[in-house]
Amino acid sequence: MQTSVNFAKNLPYIIMLLVGGTFFMAISFMFLSVILVAPQKFSFSFALGSMCYLGAVALLRDPKVFLMSFLKKEKLIFTISYVVSLIGTFYFSLVSSSYLFALFFSIAQVNFSDWKLNNNNLYRLCLYFGWLDHPSQEVQNSLEWFKALF
Repeated sequence: MQTSVNFAKNLPYIIMLLVGGTFFMAISFMFLSVILVAPQKFSFSFALGSMCYLGAVALLRDPKVFLMSFLKKEKLIFTISYVVSLIGTFYFSLVSSSYLFALFFSIAQVNFSDWKLNNNNLYRLCLYFGWLDHPSQEVQNSLEWFKALF
C-alpha cells in the first residue's frame, strides 16, 4: 500500500521529469549536427535530459531502491563510469569549456547510456536461451516477464 501512496504522491513530479527529459533530449538531438563544431551544446542538454530521465525512474520505483540497485556489485562498473562521464560532461561544458574533453565525455556518456540498455537486454536474452548459469532472483523474476513476450 505504501508504494501506491508514494506513486500517487510522486506522479506529478514523474510526469514533469519525463517531459523535461524529453525536452532536453530533443534539444540535444537538434544540436547533434553541430557536435563537431560545438560539443558543449549537445553534451549539456543530453546530460540534463539523462538526469531528468533517471530522476523520473528513481521516483517511479523509490529513490532508495533505485540507488541501491545502481550500487549493486554487478552494476557498479556501469555506475562509476556513467557518473564520471556525467560529471565530466558538466565540468567541461560549463566550467572549463574544453572542446576535446567536452566531445570525449559527451561521446562517453552516450556510449555508457547505450551500453546499459543493450547490456540488460543482452543479459536477459542470454538467460532466456540458457547461455548463462545461476541467475539472481531479481533476474529470474524479470526473466518471467521477458519469457511472456515470446
